[in-house]
Amino acid sequence: MADAGALAGAFTQAFGGAGSEAPVEERLSMPGDEWFVGINGVPVGPIRLSELRSKAASGAVSKESLVWRDGFEDWRPLKTYPELLAIVEEGVSSARASLTPFTP
Repeated sequence: MADAGALAGAFTQAFGGAGSEAPVEERLSMPGDEWFVGINGVPVGPIRLSELRSKAASGAVSKESLVWRDGFEDWRPLKTYPELLAIVEEGVSSARASLTPFTP
């Protein structure tokens, strides 16, 4: 699993310094269902919850993946957010169901 500090550093490089506060209009324009997620130690996003579900189904995102969104100070494991955990579990279980052979 990627280190939260390293992920935060990568995010800061990609999207600006921690002290550079986005204008209010820009912060308000980000939909509530958009998150950044660490995939292989690289911050990806913003992504919508539907995309998070498909990334979980493909195995790219797990409950241990680090996530962040505007207004949060730190990256945290996805499992600390029940709404995200439910989406990831749904994506994983739908992927498993599609791999299970049908037996009449």
